Amino acid sequence: LRSAAPPVEPWLAPEMQRQAVCLARSFQHWTGRPLVEPGDALQVAARLFEHPSAILSLADGPTYNYGNRRAMELLERDWDQIRSMIGDESAEPHLREERRQALGEALRAGFITNYAGVRVSSRGQRRRIEDGILFALLDEAGERCGVGAVVPTWHDL
Repeated sequence: LRSAAPPVEPWLAPEMQRQAVCLARSFQHWTGRPLVEPGDALQVAARLFEHPSAILSLADGPTYNYGNRRAMELLERDWDQIRSMIGDESAEPHLREERRQALGEALRAGFITNYAGVRVSSRGQRRRIEDGILFALLDEAGERCGVGAVVPTWHDL
């Protein structure tokens, strides 16, 4: 009998390591604070995936391209579900425009703090997110290429 191979962590994929480095680099650029301890791409990716805050990102488009373990808990979705989720779907319909405006403001200003709102998990659980930071993602050339979010706290409604 052969034992099953251990599950592969999604952050091991090279594109996710690049996204983790982009998130960490962009956060530090805008806030002046490190999001995780520095290291090589694999270390940054592992630290970001296990970060105590929910961390999500949207590239140029409406679909999340990254969500760490805490983001999966917040939205009650697995890795593939997070990465195929349109960001607006995480907000209640009547709050989606407010969410889009906040993302736009983060892109224009570089970052915004004290972001709060209500998100809905895949099971319909409403959660109030608080103390969030939205920030523009920067590619290696310093061009804005999406939005990242760090959500340290939430509670069920």
